Amino acid sequence: MRDVGEDATAKLARSLGRYQALVVGGLAFIVALAITLIGVMVFLAFNLGHQSAKLEDVAEETHTALCALYQKEVVAQREAIPFRKTGLLDARGNVIISAELIQRGIDQRKDTIDALKGSGLSCS
Repeated sequence: MRDVGEDATAKLARSLGRYQALVVGGLAFIVALAITLIGVMVFLAFNLGHQSAKLEDVAEETHTALCALYQKEVVAQREAIPFRKTGLLDARGNVIISAELIQRGIDQRKDTIDALKGSGLSCS
């Protein structure tokens, strides 16, 4: 009977050993997966910060370009207003650019200026 008890104990020990190996393997897999996920998250966070910095640079360049366009349109508008009644004349009084064409340019620039102001653009 002793052999049967020892045999059953040996079987039980082997069975428990297998389960223990499976548990340890499963835990090792979970730890490796967690470390991998943390690494991916750190990489993505770093990459997001880098993309954010690039986006900030592009936004600043765009703002500068829009402010330059706005300033150009305001100056062109101011300089065109004196010619909207007579048109642009040469030294002999001949019409080079008609008053209607100058007025059309003034109207188009006004639309551009209003659109830039309406978009919330603030230039200092």
